[in-house]
Amino acid sequence: MGKVKVFRTVPEGSMLARDFGPVDYVDSYRIDGLGTADLDRAAVALFRSPRWVNGLMWLRNTLMRPFGLKTGPGAGPVPLPDETFHPVGGRLALFEVLARGEREIVLGMDDKHLDFRVSLLGGGDDLWLTTVVRFNNRGGRLYFKVIRPFHALIVGSLARRTARRGI
Repeated sequence: MGKVKVFRTVPEGSMLARDFGPVDYVDSYRIDGLGTADLDRAAVALFRSPRWVNGLMWLRNTLMRPFGLKTGPGAGPVPLPDETFHPVGGRLALFEVLARGEREIVLGMDDKHLDFRVSLLGGGDDLWLTTVVRFNNRGGRLYFKVIRPFHALIVGSLARRTARRGI
């Protein structure tokens, strides 16, 4: 069982630092002992959301749809693909796979209010789950101010659950 530690920087060697540019928010969850795990299996384990997370996502989508923001599927769990490799341009849970490297998968989405990326970076002893956000306007700042506590709750919970259960 690994431990989870939170950082406010992008991990060294991540494509996020090189490819995403300036950010307004970053958090990184280091999951000890899972760095050599298969990244695709790790991604599926991390994004297999419990019911309460699916409920929060449904609420977010319902509330944001009238504002024209991108929303995911309706209520219920997001189906995860059965394949063991997630190619660039494919989807994993709610996110598009934007980039891949030998040790990293980068997912994300761009919207009118903000752009974000989620990275899974392995290698060494640890697995890193990193989120970076760039605000595109005041609406993005306001939106993220409201959802930030939920982001921390959800991502932290998923990281701790993966640390407990393994991959």
